[in-house]
Amino acid sequence: MFKKRFLGLGKLRSDEGWTVSYGHKSVRYKNDRGTFEFAFEDEILVPKPHHVKGPSSPLDPTEIWQIVDRIKRALQADGQVVRIYGAENE
Repeated sequence: MFKKRFLGLGKLRSDEGWTVSYGHKSVRYKNDRGTFEFAFEDEILVPKPHHVKGPSSPLDPTEIWQIVDRIKRALQADGQVVRIYGAENE
């Protein structure tokens, strides 16, 4: 389940403790590992994160796809249509 803080605006906060927020042609995902930005434009989410803040240890592919799935679920809960760039059968 996801919640927004103020009148439906702001970050999408998961019950699991991570957040997703909108940026300019991007979304930001934040958890205890740090903040990562993903390109998001015209319903397409690009699964190549840019590290923004926090510890600089790289994410392994399994972690990246877990984050992409979380972002997709959050955005869909917010009424967005999301397709993953390069994903088969999307």
